Amino acid sequence: MAWNDWRPAAALLRGLLALAACLAAPAMAAAPTGGQAPVARPAPLGPGERLIPIRTPLGPQRVWVRTVGSDAAPVKLLLLHGGPGATHEYFENFTAALAGDDVQLVFYDQLGSGRSDHPDGDALWTIPRFVDEVEQVRTALGMGRDDLCLLGHSWGGILAIEYALAHPQTLKCLVISNMMASGPAYNAYAERVLMPAMDPRQLATVKALEASGRTDDPRYMQILMPMHYEKHILRRPAADWPEPVTRAFGHINQHVYALMQGPSELGLSGRLAKWDRFADLGRIAVPTLVIAGRHDTMDPAHMARMAVALPHGELLYLPESAHMAMWDEPERYFAGLRAFLAAGAGNGTGGTGGGGATGDAPPASAPVALGQTIALGGPRVRPDRVVEDSRCPTGVRCFHPGRLVVRTTVSGGAWSRRVDLVLGRPSPVADGMVTLVSAAPDRVVGKPLDPRDYRFTFRFQGGL
Repeated sequence: MAWNDWRPAAALLRGLLALAACLAAPAMAAAPTGGQAPVARPAPLGPGERLIPIRTPLGPQRVWVRTVGSDAAPVKLLLLHGGPGATHEYFENFTAALAGDDVQLVFYDQLGSGRSDHPDGDALWTIPRFVDEVEQVRTALGMGRDDLCLLGHSWGGILAIEYALAHPQTLKCLVISNMMASGPAYNAYAERVLMPAMDPRQLATVKALEASGRTDDPRYMQILMPMHYEKHILRRPAADWPEPVTRAFGHINQHVYALMQGPSELGLSGRLAKWDRFADLGRIAVPTLVIAGRHDTMDPAHMARMAVALPHGELLYLPESAHMAMWDEPERYFAGLRAFLAAGAGNGTGGTGGGGATGDAPPASAPVALGQTIALGGPRVRPDRVVEDSRCPTGVRCFHPGRLVVRTTVSGGAWSRRVDLVLGRPSPVADGMVTLVSAAPDRVVGKPLDPRDYRFTFRFQGGL
């Protein structure tokens, strides 16, 4: 599942390979037999790169890693990519955002992926075997409870959860990025939310092509790319996707992916179909950051509930992001991640947001709804629409508090101007300051707010 919706049939993956070839044109070796992805292992290894020997049920193998940043950094962030069968390459924007004296990044291609060995043998592609591989990599790199933070994205989130349950004594902190804790819950979300959002006739065509085994029909990707991938994977036209992303998708190991994820784009099957660890999240005692995108293939409400279920869980909610949140909203993604790592690896001391003027400030206005106008002892304010509501839901511990932005019309006499007011943040208007003081109701996990239910209070300080 995990790309979680890089979940194509073999034919769809061939379409992604073709897309990647057109957009990125990477140099790749010929694909091995059995549907394996092209191997992108450079001959010689570069700075910070090494091949780590590991033991497997089918004999010794090697996995590729690269460290970037100071060896003395207090946090070593081991990155677990999605797939299964994708590569580290789409994490490349982590380097400029995070690597340095405070954080050492460890890029890593899992066995069967990218620059690591690509052995044949389906006995290798199981969750317990992957967990053991991560433990061998950790041991080889000498990381442990004092410095190891594990970040898993998509399928990597499954692997990170499983590792945290199997080896709790080795972790300092955990990050679960864009991944639900249940395969069945994901399938239910796809049926309840993602599929109904598609054009019914187009969806019927996609399902008919899958049912008849004709996912190599050009219509398959012609429908899914604009209707699904550009909305729920990375929110921009595919021709504009970043080169590291298209390169990573071009190197997907199709065989491992299809075996574990399954062949259907619109439903999880394969070896991960029944995976469910939601009930076990309470056993993960280390500080944990859950990152959720509003437009993700993953259910953001489910991911918010994960943050509640984790004993030391925090939520980073990204209102403009899909599955590849580190590329959709890089500034917010990395700001939240940096703050989590810097604050004692997520010790739950994140802010709660909001906050208005104090002291001798005039009282706030009476509550008003969208479209209503209120006089503030000078200007008049009319809230027109909610631009963003990423406030932390009630009952959830959010490391990043989110924000509420309301587009308003502020007027006085013969003048009028449009102002985007952020909750608790004064904005200059004429010779004073207007503040959005409060908003009701609070956000609740799993219950979208009807715009008609909002009520806002405002304050004006100054004089016209």
